[in-house]
Amino acid sequence: MAHLGARDTMSDSSGHGQTPHSPLASTGRAVNAWSPEYIEEMHAAWLRDAGSVGDSWNQFFLGFELGLDRPAKATAGASTASGTDTAGTSHAAQPKVQALIDAYRRLGHLGATLDPLGTVRPKPQELALSAFGLTGNDLTTTFDTGTLPMGPRATLSEIIAFLQSAYCGNIGAEFGFIACPRKRAWIAERMETLALRSPPGGSAARTRILEKLVAADGLENFLATRFIGKKRFGLEGGESLLVVLDAVLAGAARAGAEECVLGMAHRGRVNVLHNVAGKPAEMIFTEFEEAWSPHFEHGGGDVKYHQGFSGVYKTADGDSVRVSLCPNPSHLEFVGPVATGRTRARQERTRSLADGIAKVLPILLHGDAALPGQGVVAETLNMAGLVGYDVGGTVHVVINNQVGFTTDSSDSYMGPYCTNVAKMVEAPAFHVNGGDAEACDFVARLASEWRSTFGEDVFIDMWCWRKNGHNETDEPNFTQPLLYRRVRSTKPVAARYAEQLVAEGVIGADELDNQTKALFASLDAAQQRAKA
Repeated sequence: MAHLGARDTMSDSSGHGQTPHSPLASTGRAVNAWSPEYIEEMHAAWLRDAGSVGDSWNQFFLGFELGLDRPAKATAGASTASGTDTAGTSHAAQPKVQALIDAYRRLGHLGATLDPLGTVRPKPQELALSAFGLTGNDLTTTFDTGTLPMGPRATLSEIIAFLQSAYCGNIGAEFGFIACPRKRAWIAERMETLALRSPPGGSAARTRILEKLVAADGLENFLATRFIGKKRFGLEGGESLLVVLDAVLAGAARAGAEECVLGMAHRGRVNVLHNVAGKPAEMIFTEFEEAWSPHFEHGGGDVKYHQGFSGVYKTADGDSVRVSLCPNPSHLEFVGPVATGRTRARQERTRSLADGIAKVLPILLHGDAALPGQGVVAETLNMAGLVGYDVGGTVHVVINNQVGFTTDSSDSYMGPYCTNVAKMVEAPAFHVNGGDAEACDFVARLASEWRSTFGEDVFIDMWCWRKNGHNETDEPNFTQPLLYRRVRSTKPVAARYAEQLVAEGVIGADELDNQTKALFASLDAAQQRAKA
């Protein structure tokens, strides 16, 4: 920070020192880059009471807060009434309002609606008006909105309503711990630009989202009816994973990616094998039927939910991305360093590492219990920025079932999130309600853009549910009876999203049924070929 003067106060417009308004303001200390503690003390006093530090310090901190993350909006003319009077004197509560805005950016995720099963999280006291010295009487008062994209001035109630929409809806953005102001501002700008939440491409993009949900849901339903009792570690409840992967791959392709190395455990693997990596349904059904033929080169060796596969994925833009899903036995997170190592090797085979980073994208899928529970995750993250191991950022996606085998999340890790390990590399975590397909699409686009912009890791924490037990032979009602009472009463994501699109006139009332029937016919034909 530049020198502010040799005395304790900043000069007023006449060039004379201000009379100190608090003991802190009269200490006579020099204020420069070597006295940050003094500035922090003054700032803390200002947050408690803006009038206690003198007008010059008040104006300094007000301007500093407004410009902390992004350039402040220009406002025409002098403001009036309760926010700022015609002489330009700040309303006494303005710093408190700015502190509230900053708190929503840092802690708003604690108030987000993340559980698709409807569990209500307690309202965070850190965002209560009383935490900032504000009361209900201030709600109708007009204040400067700082860098919020909602006009230069608004009532406190309007400011809070906007912040609730940006930070406390079905998306919780956890990024306040990131040290770099530019990166924090980058995320805040996108979270606060609410128009970005709608899928780009209008009705066609929304129809594609529905198609991905139907593909995920339809395959699981087909397997459940044709191969009763066989283990597959299904994706039911987490179907929005295909929406997330579709958006990540599309964004990566637009940024120049040609390949993706994918690592994951067994939850949803069969679905990803078919719908993302492109493994033909006939091959999958052959493994379920165990109807091996002599020339079937992929026969045997391991169960179907451990297998790998490589294929070509077509994005909505028509781009082709070669997806390589690494094989993984039942060691969960062990595949992480394998997938990132394969990524680095492929990147180094291009004309330069920078070119390779742009062309080859690593994606790791995690379980909510294994992510914080297995040390290999932290070990792999620790190598993320090292010269010899850097892959230009990994996109991490958590399939957060809210239960690990039979262990509740409250008994599995500390705090509200399974992604706390992300903080060791200052990777932002976007927590999202897996029941909101369009919210999943948005955070996936955001994560893909983060990776291509900053070349660093990013986490998507997709809260969902697990329809069955740990596998299809387990009975979860014995260990999680209350959780599964909510699971049984929750509609599949595809059905709920189809209802939304019908209500908004995007699709016809029979579209979901038509897509489901067409998918079943295609899968049935593949099964008959596998039996032949």
